[in-house]
Amino acid sequence: MDHAHAAREDCRVNIKARPTSYLKRMYFDTLTFDRGMLRFMVDYYGAAHVLLGTDYPYDMADFDPVGSVNGIPKITGAEKELIMGANAAKLLKIRV
Repeated sequence: MDHAHAAREDCRVNIKARPTSYLKRMYFDTLTFDRGMLRFMVDYYGAAHVLLGTDYPYDMADFDPVGSVNGIPKITGAEKELIMGANAAKLLKIRV
């Protein structure tokens, strides 16, 4: 996306910044079913942009979302705290 944005004028008509700069403003949930992908999201977007997700009660839900977060390779306690509630509380303006 960033390459096309830099190389082609028509890819800059509606956005001025690189496309990936907009992605870094977004939030992502943990519903990936892949611990490596979760690690990537924490590394690339930062733990402050990852929130615990389940999709419960649907059949494709993560029935152990806390286990999924605990299973992220090299996850720190601070990252876990953000992902498992602090980020959602901040976004929803809930005092903890």
